[in-house]
Amino acid sequence: MRGALCAPVVLFCLMLFLPGALPGGEGPPLPCNPGSFIVAIDAGHSPDSPGAMSARGVPEYEFNARLTRLIIGRLHARGFTGAFIVSGGGRALSPAERAGAANRAGTALLVSVHHDSVQPAYLSEWSYGGRKLSYCDRFRGYSLFVSGLTEGCGRALLFARLLAEKLAAAGLSPSHYHEEPVPGEARDVIDPEKGIYRDDSLALLRNARMPAVLMEAGVIVNRGEETMLETAAYREKIAGAVVSSVEEYCSAAQKLQR
Repeated sequence: MRGALCAPVVLFCLMLFLPGALPGGEGPPLPCNPGSFIVAIDAGHSPDSPGAMSARGVPEYEFNARLTRLIIGRLHARGFTGAFIVSGGGRALSPAERAGAANRAGTALLVSVHHDSVQPAYLSEWSYGGRKLSYCDRFRGYSLFVSGLTEGCGRALLFARLLAEKLAAAGLSPSHYHEEPVPGEARDVIDPEKGIYRDDSLALLRNARMPAVLMEAGVIVNRGEETMLETAAYREKIAGAVVSSVEEYCSAAQKLQR
């Protein structure tokens, strides 16, 4: 790990993360009331600032927006009628502005949807569709990020832990790429087996006043994983894991308030 986790709020987060830890006393979780539980889903980046480029030349934002729409549809179908996509009404929002929009909406949980690339040193070149493009087939899988500088970090870790378990149950694995000892990586690892990392530099997470998790759903510069992410069945697995985690987290959050 790069930094010492010494702040009291971070120590609380780590205590919450211990296996089997669920604050709020013993007993089964309370039933979730989805109609009153507001979930914000953020499609990372924007058409004007599309993020990474896939191995086949598809902007990351297209992957993010497509998966976000699917998650929102599944949440609405499960009764989370207040779930919404963070939007600037046609204006591109900065990460801090996205957090602000979620804050103003009284959001109970914020999930930012992204898709991963790798540092330039790991990229190779190939030709596809008459274009020279970059790829890296070494890494694949998801990664989850939380900030240790927010009051909601403990609950963010709880949701990240639930999501990692649901993704694993769906057959997905963490990429471990962000643990690589290279500039820009060597991230602070909270749980390598679950692919959960701490990153206090992410403005969206740092400015959120509710539990917030950033999900890298897959590595789009990996040619094989990109192909899988283009299939409806694979996206359904990821969306299903998110929705199932939201449902379980909603129940746990109500227990925390007892």
